[in-house]
Amino acid sequence: MSRMLQVALTFVGLSVAMVGCTKQATFFANSDPALNRKPAEFSADAANRHPFKADLPKAGAADGVARLDYTLEVVQLTNLSSEQWDEVEVWVNGKYVVYVPKIEAGRLRTLNFKMFYDGRGNTIPKSVNGQPRIQSVQILRNGAIYDVPSKIAI
Repeated sequence: MSRMLQVALTFVGLSVAMVGCTKQATFFANSDPALNRKPAEFSADAANRHPFKADLPKAGAADGVARLDYTLEVVQLTNLSSEQWDEVEVWVNGKYVVYVPKIEAGRLRTLNFKMFYDGRGNTIPKSVNGQPRIQSVQILRNGAIYDVPSKIAI
């Protein structure tokens, strides 16, 4: 097969894959089936969770870490504790939220920026005056707010 034909077939395959991509918030399916939802579903869920419940008790730092990857546009949230986290709301900058049913002890969840919505249906912006887009990551679980230590991926 000629090189030109291989490139053309690859392009067609990617185009077909991208058309299917409009049915979910990420290009590739998430390893957690509960997170394979349509953008409209993430947006509607976020609207129901707004506003941020700042009056909940502060529980300090979560036993976990959020790795912020601006190139891949993902938050990789790792539960470093020995207990499963259930019914978790992950909040970015106190404005954008995604609901995660569970994060098992010692497990990582990859959350695409396109899964996070504010109460008006907006996702995390591409840039904010040249500053890092994510200033804070917090989780709400068990009726309390936990701050998640964050690191920018290199």
